[in-house]
Amino acid sequence: NLNDNDAYCIASALKHNTNLRLLDLENNGLTHRGWDALRKAEFDTTSLNSAADSNHTCLIINSNYREINGDPGSGIPYQPLAVRQKKIYLMLASRHRVGSNVQFSDGVPVEFLPDMLSLIHRYSECHFGHAISDDFGSVVDPLSIV
Repeated sequence: NLNDNDAYCIASALKHNTNLRLLDLENNGLTHRGWDALRKAEFDTTSLNSAADSNHTCLIINSNYREINGDPGSGIPYQPLAVRQKKIYLMLASRHRVGSNVQFSDGVPVEFLPDMLSLIHRYSECHFGHAISDDFGSVVDPLSIV
């Protein structure tokens, strides 16, 4: 029977552990605080760098938890690179909704911008016509680089 303190310890470990692929936390005493800690380890939306550095390998199974690293129904984790790309895209899309990504580009090296724009374009083309959901279940509109 795990509690929020256990969740904090697990979240701390998940930030650096890329070997764990599946974590079943069904039927434990976690509150929203514990789940928030796990969510942040799995998808830290503080910055693009923190999202890119989040855990992309561990699939957390719990009926009350919206998973982003894999398919909880089958217990199969997604490919880490695809998860990382999705998280970056979701961050850019959510920021696009509130205005512009330009205000969040401070500190991003200019040399990185062409790669970032290319990533947005490729991900949009790949998922155009498919529902893409953010970590709160909202459908994300396709982004444009123009």
